[in-house]
Amino acid sequence: MKLTAKARRHKRDIRQGSRINCRLLPTSKGWLALAATEKGLLALVLPQESKEQAFQKLREQLSGELVMSPAPFKTGTSETGASDLTDYFEGKRVSFNYPFDLEGATPFQRKVWETICAIPYGKVCTYSWVAETMGNPKASRAVGQALSANPIPILIPCHRVLRSDGTLGGFSSGLAWKKKLLQLEGIEKFT
Repeated sequence: MKLTAKARRHKRDIRQGSRINCRLLPTSKGWLALAATEKGLLALVLPQESKEQAFQKLREQLSGELVMSPAPFKTGTSETGASDLTDYFEGKRVSFNYPFDLEGATPFQRKVWETICAIPYGKVCTYSWVAETMGNPKASRAVGQALSANPIPILIPCHRVLRSDGTLGGFSSGLAWKKKLLQLEGIEKFT
């Protein structure tokens, strides 16, 4: 998985005149929103109750011209019907292979995100493990901050990172979602 730049927790300012392709996707958990540029996937909004709510959450994250795209959805140089995302929410094991456009990410964020992309489906690790794996064992809190800025949850699987004591820690979409995603992947052992 190649990461190409930065995300911020606040609204991302996309280059003037950039076209952002969007797609709303029905899943068994609600409406998922995706956004991509010609470079790759830019943002993912976890399922919401309605299409309008999903699109509004996406609009809150991004600036630029948001254009609704029909299926197949173009992400970078590949096209996808995004059926792998609907399969994921059905509890099926899925390997995602999307290019990312993470304009403006810091080198540290990229390194954290690349590290957690190696965590397999159905497995978890700790913030301290991520920091140690990156060669900076004292950076557990900084790892948490980088994960909180992740604009593409699930595909960059920040939900698979727990505190050292086995508790959930944090999650930008809320702990209820983190718990649901872990349970969806068959992980029940956390406090």
